Amino acid sequence: MLKNEVHGFKLFPRAYKDAKTDKPAILDDAIRVMNQLRGEAYELKETNQKLLEEIKTLKAEKNELREEKLEC
Repeated sequence: MLKNEVHGFKLFPRAYKDAKTDKPAILDDAIRVMNQLRGEAYELKETNQKLLEEIKTLKAEKNELREEKLEC
């Protein structure tokens, strides 16, 4: 996301400067991007936690299946 935003600014630096040259507008954009990135980071952390829990469950199931196979 951020790379796209930065890349977009590089592609059209003159257009961006003409449209928003005042500091408050630039800061508003920066705040918007930061808030979006915070939201994305939070979602990724939640997804990561769920995946880690799923890995633990799958490892436990794998170990149970191994034990059953060894018993037979």
